[in-house]
Amino acid sequence: MFNIKPAVLRMLKGAGFSLFVGVAGGALAQAQGQAEPAQAQAQSQPQAQAPAAKPSAVGRWQTIDDKTGRPRAIVRIYQVNGAYQGEIEKVFYDPDEKKSGLCEQCPEPQRGKPVVGLTILWALEPDGSGRGYQGGRILDPANATVYKCKLWLDESGNGLDVRGYIGLTGLLGRTQRWQRIA
Repeated sequence: MFNIKPAVLRMLKGAGFSLFVGVAGGALAQAQGQAEPAQAQAQSQPQAQAPAAKPSAVGRWQTIDDKTGRPRAIVRIYQVNGAYQGEIEKVFYDPDEKKSGLCEQCPEPQRGKPVVGLTILWALEPDGSGRGYQGGRILDPANATVYKCKLWLDESGNGLDVRGYIGLTGLLGRTQRWQRIA
């Protein structure tokens, strides 16, 4: 069954390879001799693998300030009735930043609410690509403005591009890269 040249076999003996080939080859020959024809045919056909799970935006994300490059917050994204939304779990304040803990300038219904626990993403739906979400809104608590929003996952599923924009096409806006965390 195996055609290994004697010179190659001598070279591999030092690594114990010949013992492995002898034992594995004998076991394989014995198993093939005992197998039913249907079993032998089934063994020779490739096994179907379960499809890999599609990445999802559901999870915890560390936001990165697109201007400073520093971590800004942790946002948890989850699904509610087929739509995706996200809320702030933790805020990383700059040393000179006011830390009232309330979204004082936010529009209603978020005005005066604690920033931790504040819903900042809502009404996002899958865009059909398997990696993107669209049609939602995002609140920027720093300037108390609500923007249209779309999200898309990178190939690894560990990076999330979050785009807040105005207008119909999304050309006027900014994008942040968030990183998935455990």
